[in-house]
Amino acid sequence: MCLQTGFSPSHRFVDDTMLRAVVFDLDDTLYPEKDFVVGGLLKAGEELEKIIGKEVGAGAIFLEVLEREGVSKIFDKGLGRLGVEQTPEILERLVFVYRNHQPKITPFPRTPELLEELHNKGLRLALLTDGPVECQKAKIKALEISRFFDHIVLTHELGGRAFYKPCMAGFETVEILLGVQGQEILMVGDRPRADLEPASRRGWKTIRVAYPGQFHAADKDVDEARPVARSVEELRNLILALLDQKDAQGFPSTSH
Repeated sequence: MCLQTGFSPSHRFVDDTMLRAVVFDLDDTLYPEKDFVVGGLLKAGEELEKIIGKEVGAGAIFLEVLEREGVSKIFDKGLGRLGVEQTPEILERLVFVYRNHQPKITPFPRTPELLEELHNKGLRLALLTDGPVECQKAKIKALEISRFFDHIVLTHELGGRAFYKPCMAGFETVEILLGVQGQEILMVGDRPRADLEPASRRGWKTIRVAYPGQFHAADKDVDEARPVARSVEELRNLILALLDQKDAQGFPSTSH
């Protein structure tokens, strides 16, 4: 069982400890998670039609459920609308296809440039992400971002769902791998409870990303003073401000 401690906000931007590492969440932090969800639902819809032997617009129904009711129990609700019996075998197959489809996803604009810039400035970078191992690996491969990170920690590999954030195990693992701790680390993520509050409890600096269309955009943050980036450019400026290297000219040129 993964133990957690109570929330205790840190003074992230007051402490003058040198920033040495940045840890990123993956889903809805480095790319739009909805793109993965939509692709998976369409593939699951195709699979359902193969199972029942006819075209019923299953993918469109799943997407309609997503838009109207959110991500919870999409297959259960979609099958109900289609009049298809919700057998364990069908549900298991749809979930398998959803999780294991080849994702067609791309990073948020300018995100690769940001990762490269931080890497070139000598910061150590880590990725800390929840989810089934093969599913998360497929996302990382599709995004072509693994080269930027010194370490990638898949919390599922630490012991399954019980070790997903906000479990401290992933954060502790990152500290060990990077060889840094506390205010030397910045956590960047979209979910206050899962990504940011645990990081604060370990004394890390934190920044919340709040981009349009995120699934957790409305989640309440107990730390109302936490810095928020509403674009990748704002995120870059917040990070460089911690390094005292804010560049008013924007991203450096990528031309050679």
